[in-house]
Amino acid sequence: MKEMIYMDSEFINSFISQVYDGLPVNLESGSKESNGEHATDQSGEKSTTSTQGSLLFLKGKYNYSTDENNQHSVMQTQETQEIISKKMHDNALNDFEEYLVTEKKLKTTIEDAKNGEYVKLTIPFRFIDYKFLRSLYSKKILDSMLIFTNHDTNESLEFLENEAKNASKDQKNEIKHQIKHLRKELEETNKGAEHGFNLMNAMFDVVVDALPTNYYLKEENILIPLKEKYFREDIRMLSFKYNFDNQANLITIIGKVTGKFERLIDEKYFRDQDLNQYPQALNETFKEFVKLVDFISNEDYIISPVALYFDDDLI
Repeated sequence: MKEMIYMDSEFINSFISQVYDGLPVNLESGSKESNGEHATDQSGEKSTTSTQGSLLFLKGKYNYSTDENNQHSVMQTQETQEIISKKMHDNALNDFEEYLVTEKKLKTTIEDAKNGEYVKLTIPFRFIDYKFLRSLYSKKILDSMLIFTNHDTNESLEFLENEAKNASKDQKNEIKHQIKHLRKELEETNKGAEHGFNLMNAMFDVVVDALPTNYYLKEENILIPLKEKYFREDIRMLSFKYNFDNQANLITIIGKVTGKFERLIDEKYFRDQDLNQYPQALNETFKEFVKLVDFISNEDYIISPVALYFDDDLI
C-alpha cells in the first residue's frame, strides 16, 4: 500500500489537463443519473456514471461512490472534496507513471538519467528542515542550554563560596584560587558556545535565505528540494519519525532530474566583474556552510519531485 506523503498537485493537474483535455469541475448527483446514463464534462465529451453516483473525473475514469441518498450533501463538505482530490491525484500519478513506462521515459537509476528525464528511485533518505534547524539557534534556547551545561560548575562555585565563609586564611586563598579557575572555565565555555552560535546564525542569515526552500530530502549524491504546500503530512512529524540514518527506511521518489549542483547562485549576474565579487563571496560562504552541515556537494544530482511515498507491500 502506498503512503503518499508528498504530491506536486499542480504538476499532476497539468498532466490531467493535457492528457484528458481539461480538469474535472462538475459534480454529478447519483439520484439523477443511473448506470449507463451519460453526462457531459467540461471538455465536451461524455462520461458514464455508476449506479451509486460518481464524479465526472477524467471521462468517468476516476469515480467516487457513496450512498445515492446523501451523495450530493456529502460532496459539499471540504473534507470530502479533499479526499476526492487526493484520490484523483493518486490515480493520475499511476497513469503518469504508466505513461512514462510505456514510452520508455522512466529511468530506475540516477546514473542512467540525463537532464530533463524522469526517474523512479527507492532509496534510503533523511529529511532536512532548515526552518526547524534555524529555530534551534535562538538566544532563548542558547541561554537555556548554557544553564544545563553550566549546572555542575555553578553548583561547585556555590559550594566553594559557602566553604570560604568558615575557612581559615590559608584555606580561603586556596578556595579563591579554585573559584577563579572555575569562573575562567565557565567564561571560556560560554564564549565558545556563543561564538559557535553566532557563526551558525551568520551562516543561516547568508545561506538559508538564498536557498529556494527550507525543506529537502537527502541521499548520498542526490538532493531533492521540497515545497511545503505539497506535503500531505506535517513536516515536523515526518522529520521526527524518519530523520535518522536508518538504511531500512526506504522512500520512493518519482521526479525529473534537472542537473548537477555546481554553485548556489550564478556568478555572472553583472557585466562588471567587480560587482560579481559579491555573488562569488556568497558562494564561498556557502562552501563553508556545507563543510559544517551535510547538505550538498558539487556534482550531486538535483531532482524536481513529482511524488514521494512509502510502499509497505500490504496491498
